[in-house]
Amino acid sequence: MNNQRDLQAFSLKLCHYLSEFVVGSEKVVKYRRYFYKCFDDCMKGESLECISSGSKAEGLDLPGSDLDLMILYKDFVVSEKPGDDEDGSFILDTDNASNGFALIKVSKEYSNYMNVTQTMFGFLLRNDGDKDVFCRDFKSLLSLVKCQGPSIAATIKGIANIDLVVCYSCREWPSVEKMVDSSK
Repeated sequence: MNNQRDLQAFSLKLCHYLSEFVVGSEKVVKYRRYFYKCFDDCMKGESLECISSGSKAEGLDLPGSDLDLMILYKDFVVSEKPGDDEDGSFILDTDNASNGFALIKVSKEYSNYMNVTQTMFGFLLRNDGDKDVFCRDFKSLLSLVKCQGPSIAATIKGIANIDLVVCYSCREWPSVEKMVDSSK
């Protein structure tokens, strides 16, 4: 491949191979995206919604890839402003978390029946409680359940590998007030 023409021919062959045998044609990718959109629509409930994401939801079906699902609890909303703690609202705390992360404060009234931990910053939501409940409720469907950070990696009885992440809606994009000083 010493000249430009050989490189272009190789690029075209690689593109053809990937679209026909690995990724799929533009039409196949479009149908896959539509399938996951329909899947998401069917998985909407009053208090819970399932949102597919990742490469499969984007229409790709690469070997070894899993299905990424976000489980959205609609009963609670996260807000950054402390004055917005109305019923069903959590407070986003970025001041007491590491850069790039956030804590979710829960009002005292929810502390009795939610999986929280009491700290000097208030009652903070723990992510392992939601994972435990989810694993318990869907144990008959799931096998090989493994918690990895905020997600649950599971296999649906030999059919598919999935990663589940529990999430809550946020009213606005979190502001970033803490700046990392690059001079240090």
